[in-house]
Amino acid sequence: MSLRESTPTIREWLGFTVWIVVVCALVYGAVKWRDRVLRNRPAEPVQFPVVVFQAPVTNSQRPQIAAGRPMPAAPPARAPDYNFYTIEPAGHDARGNPLYQRKGHYGVECTTRYQERGIVLSEFQGNYPAPLSGCGPTAILDWLIWYQNTGLLPRSTDTPDVEVYKRTTFALIDRQIAELRGRARTDFEGSNTMEIAVVFDRLVSELSRGRIRLACEIKDAPLSKQDLLNETHQYRAGILLAQVYDPMSPPWGGFHAVAVVRTDTEGRVSIANWGHYFNGSLIEKSDGQWFGAEDGSCAPLKIKSLMTFIPFRPTGE
Repeated sequence: MSLRESTPTIREWLGFTVWIVVVCALVYGAVKWRDRVLRNRPAEPVQFPVVVFQAPVTNSQRPQIAAGRPMPAAPPARAPDYNFYTIEPAGHDARGNPLYQRKGHYGVECTTRYQERGIVLSEFQGNYPAPLSGCGPTAILDWLIWYQNTGLLPRSTDTPDVEVYKRTTFALIDRQIAELRGRARTDFEGSNTMEIAVVFDRLVSELSRGRIRLACEIKDAPLSKQDLLNETHQYRAGILLAQVYDPMSPPWGGFHAVAVVRTDTEGRVSIANWGHYFNGSLIEKSDGQWFGAEDGSCAPLKIKSLMTFIPFRPTGE
């Protein structure tokens, strides 16, 4: 092949140049058409990336994370630091039995400059309906009348007849117990600890028009001297729950409630029981703690627990 035959002619150069121009024109037109379409399209919202902030990991936590164990849980929130607790109904269980709960309150304890416990009554429960099971209402009556006689609470009736007044007040207590449990007391079915606490508080609240409530603390045996001394401060009232072991007073081992009137630093205890006052002390035996009267006149009482009631004025929930 000669040199002339391998060199492009002028016509071939012109054809190649025209082809390049056409291609460039097509590309330019496509770019312009895309820009026009983009300018006419509605703007899309701008989405920013989501940034998750995580607390720095301390050196003490790194081994746990490295080992695949979970981070330690945050400490639980601290419960309110109430200074008084009442016992209140909380519905019924599946069998219809009543349930109770402790409810916290802020308040100030009711105080008195006098210790007038010498005027606490010891009512004879035989003078009231269903006497064999009347120890709970009678113990409440002893203290409720003391609160009224010392001016802490107003009377529930204005009758000048003391016996009528006491019977009327006892009937009020009994009615409250019946309403709470859904049935009246009988000689064979008395009130229990929770019913005593709820009804006593309700009566104090109603008579004071809600200005005074009655906190309740229950301490199971064995009781110390300090437990008994704590019960005799200010307007505090104590009800001792015990089992009676007396052949002359059936049932054997039946539960009984008595008002604790006085105690002292030597361990002496004075209780109000069946219209009498018995002075004695708590005695430790192999089978538990007992109350023994100094003169032996009181039936043996095996201590179960002490209920301490504290009148207070609520200041907020």
